[in-house]
Amino acid sequence: MAPRQSRFARRWIPKKQTLLRAIKQDHAEMDSGGGRRLQRRLRNPDRNRVPQARNRNYNVTRKGRHPVTTPVPFDRFAAELSAGERIEWTGQPNPRVIFHPEDWGAIPFSLMWGGFAIFWLLGASGLLDIWKHRPDRTFQYFGLIWGTPFVLVGQYLIWGRFAYAAWKKRRTYYAITGNRALIVQDGLRGRRSTSVRFSDLSLIDKRVRADGIGTISFGAPVTGQWQWGRGNPPRPPSFDDIDNAESVYQQILRLQEQSRKSSAFTNF
Repeated sequence: MAPRQSRFARRWIPKKQTLLRAIKQDHAEMDSGGGRRLQRRLRNPDRNRVPQARNRNYNVTRKGRHPVTTPVPFDRFAAELSAGERIEWTGQPNPRVIFHPEDWGAIPFSLMWGGFAIFWLLGASGLLDIWKHRPDRTFQYFGLIWGTPFVLVGQYLIWGRFAYAAWKKRRTYYAITGNRALIVQDGLRGRRSTSVRFSDLSLIDKRVRADGIGTISFGAPVTGQWQWGRGNPPRPPSFDDIDNAESVYQQILRLQEQSRKSSAFTNF
């Protein structure tokens, strides 16, 4: 019967065996001409961990650092690529971005709309006795049917549009190739894709926040998803709420210049 090992022996003997194996491996490397590699590893014992720290995809700003959106696999765009077309960059909207500049006007409007719709529905339907003269039964039915859509629209403006935007962001994918930008969205009715060629664009605009997150629009200035007033042009194709927007913008300008030079040479 083998003697029973103490707790100390059970804990440290495996570590000792591992250390001995490492020493034997180092001696084998020295004998096989790997002395220089061993010396470099001894000078920097954490060498094997440094690339992992460097490769972590961080965006460093004056407000701190936050993880950047994980790149999208190229398979998402396989059906949209032409023969010989290569992807230069992929990304998605940052889901942490909830509010935008246009919300300064949309939020007060939605609260007034939703609050008045609920107040009118409760009073007209007789569910809450807040009117001086209580409406009759016919008007109560009319108020319930007529006011319900306004209440639903108000709820969408208050909080539903934010839930829809978060759902949409998880299903939106961006890509840049050598000559165009791709936007792919997976919706309830199927897959929708939009592409714009760099050589056809007269304007590529950007709007970048202090933390590096921003929006890039193709063909027109950056506009919000909510536009007030009448006669506004349709919103241009855009990369919304992407990380490192400035570097992506510079990459697009560089690819646009290369695309224009290639087109001019082909036409010549």
